[in-house]
Amino acid sequence: MHMFKIIAGDGATITACAKDYDSAADVFIDWHLATYGKHPDEFEVLKRNRRWQGLNRAHVDEVLAKGITGVATYDPAQGWTVTPLAMPEG
Repeated sequence: MHMFKIIAGDGATITACAKDYDSAADVFIDWHLATYGKHPDEFEVLKRNRRWQGLNRAHVDEVLAKGITGVATYDPAQGWTVTPLAMPEG
């Protein structure tokens, strides 16, 4: 599992946990559809380095070890939480 930052041309940004770039892109597309009701026009998927100073490495390692794919949010007191997205039907 890896952590990704995903940025859309319309300014929408999320952090996602996923096994690879394609899975992270799928998380973002599903999130964008659920949030804005449409596919994003364009977006960039950036893999986060676990050692980047802006991340609490212990919290990152803990959440990635759970193996959950979804949108990640951070609370300094709680660490990272990953919310899996329901796959759209049809």
